[in-house]
Amino acid sequence: MKRLQKKKTVAIIASGVIMIILSSLLFFDLQQTPLTITVNGEKRAVLSDAITVEEVLIEQGITVSEHDKLSHAKDEPVTAHMEVTYEQAVMVELTDGKEKMEVWSTVTTVADLLKTQDITLGEWDKVEPKLEKPLVHGQKITITRIDKEIVTVEEEIDYTVENKKDATLTSGKKKIIQNGKVGTKVKQFEVTYVNGEKVARVLVEEEVTKEPVKHVIAVGTKPKVVQTYKQMPAGETFEVVATAYTALCDSGCTGITATGINLLENPDMKVIAVDPRVIPLGTRVFVEGYGYAIAGDTGGAIKGYKIDIYVKTKDEARKFGRKKVKITILN
Repeated sequence: MKRLQKKKTVAIIASGVIMIILSSLLFFDLQQTPLTITVNGEKRAVLSDAITVEEVLIEQGITVSEHDKLSHAKDEPVTAHMEVTYEQAVMVELTDGKEKMEVWSTVTTVADLLKTQDITLGEWDKVEPKLEKPLVHGQKITITRIDKEIVTVEEEIDYTVENKKDATLTSGKKKIIQNGKVGTKVKQFEVTYVNGEKVARVLVEEEVTKEPVKHVIAVGTKPKVVQTYKQMPAGETFEVVATAYTALCDSGCTGITATGINLLENPDMKVIAVDPRVIPLGTRVFVEGYGYAIAGDTGGAIKGYKIDIYVKTKDEARKFGRKKVKITILN
């Protein structure tokens, strides 16, 4: 009987202990607040007896930095069924053309980062890594700015030169038949700039706007007619056309003849200019109306049966004029 009472007592004590434990657990559960925490997109159901949002996060091993994104203030009191969202920021090194910067962001992709930074990409711009790639702390993102423009340039087209044989022109002579004219053409180039620096210039279109005109020259092929003159023997008399000249002129005169006679120093000498093919230089002659003289000079206009007699003054030369005279070869 005693033994039965003892077992009953033990059972009562055990039941009491269990009731105390269950009551404690129930009381503990009643003291904790249920809430949901979303960490970087991952949801967590949490029971916490923390008082503030920050304390809840610390319980979860999360320390909020200044760049992180938190849906509630850190000191906001925890309430039942609260939904807290936390996004951890990452730092990336962003190079936009020639500009470098460090950016903290909580977005998940390169494309989202550019959007948050109000960065717009041009048609030919390139981004590395690709826009859909996820952001990683310490990542380097490079935007290469590429611009293209069409540049129009007008250029001249040189004309060609054509030489045409002409049997009506004496050999060695040339005559312009048609004056050459330059043409024009328009070229369009695609110029590429990378981060503001010109890197390429490619011809994309070319159009002739004005055709050049050929320059045509007639080149003589007719054989030269060589006129020969018979040198007059001593004692021969013949008729020539005579003019007069003087050693005194405004410019370009030296007063020295083709044979070296200084007429300025020997103004009284009788000298005539001749065509050496008719009267050889050094020949002594007698000129009608002038007297004895020596063939000691030449002249550009003295060709064939023409002579130019030397006189002292311009007035004498003008008075002499142009006339036919007889000349006799003396030696």
